[in-house]
Amino acid sequence: MLDAGGGNRNHLYPVSIGTKMKTKVFETSIKRIDEINTQPYQLSFNSKVEERLIIAHQFIIDHPFDRITIDDIAAEAAVSKYHLIRRFRDLFGVTPIQLHLLLKMHKAKEMLTIKPKLKVKQVAARMGYPDTFSFSKYFKKTTGISPGKFET
Repeated sequence: MLDAGGGNRNHLYPVSIGTKMKTKVFETSIKRIDEINTQPYQLSFNSKVEERLIIAHQFIIDHPFDRITIDDIAAEAAVSKYHLIRRFRDLFGVTPIQLHLLLKMHKAKEMLTIKPKLKVKQVAARMGYPDTFSFSKYFKKTTGISPGKFET
């Protein structure tokens, strides 16, 4: 898989292994979200803990455009943030904040695809990023391609 170089570089370079792994984690997380949303949970932990994780998961899904912290998620689920991170990662394969960021990037990709008239700056603002640079940097880190190239 090759990606065009940025800036004044006119050469091609391979997409890093890290980017491929993040893309795979993202795809797996999205599949897991779909499975969870369409099938009943198979309880593998203490059901009280499982119930708290479901609450945390739903809170993240309900707030894809908000700036939420691990403290916000833990408070919503009424569990310690350390316990939440450990158990959430066991169930979903990512931490709550990683899931939130992946969900944001998934929504951003949808916006850039479905609403191509939206500028990257507008998508960044809707995603809650303070500036286009921060959004573009994370988007490229997650997907392996810049949002400007993705929308074309």
